[in-house]
Amino acid sequence: MKPLEKFGQLKTKADFLLQRKLIVALFNKEAFNGKDEFDLGVIITTGTQVKVREVKGPDISKRFKVKDYALWMPYHKIVESDDMLRSYLYHLFEGINEVFLKENISTDVIAKVKKAVEEQVLYNKDYEFVTPK
Repeated sequence: MKPLEKFGQLKTKADFLLQRKLIVALFNKEAFNGKDEFDLGVIITTGTQVKVREVKGPDISKRFKVKDYALWMPYHKIVESDDMLRSYLYHLFEGINEVFLKENISTDVIAKVKKAVEEQVLYNKDYEFVTPK
């Protein structure tokens, strides 16, 4: 299996877990300081040309009341690391933290979700990616 395919599988599985944890953690919380005018989106993407993590945006749609940020993940830093999953989670949470800071949203909930996701994912056989022979 090619590194890009492994990265895609890893990204999808970890992202779904993160989404579930964030939704539960933020539901009925004051983390957004009453900011409910716009929905907040984070689009996670990468490419072989991406050298460093970068948050771009927001793109704002007043019509649909949406603010979208793009979180560009450093492909080679992740897939060439000794622990791809740990590296991915590190860059993912650093990027989400940056989005929250830009939006003046408390990052306390991110730290809690990060801890919960890492506890569930790291060293869990369901999240191991073994290259087929």
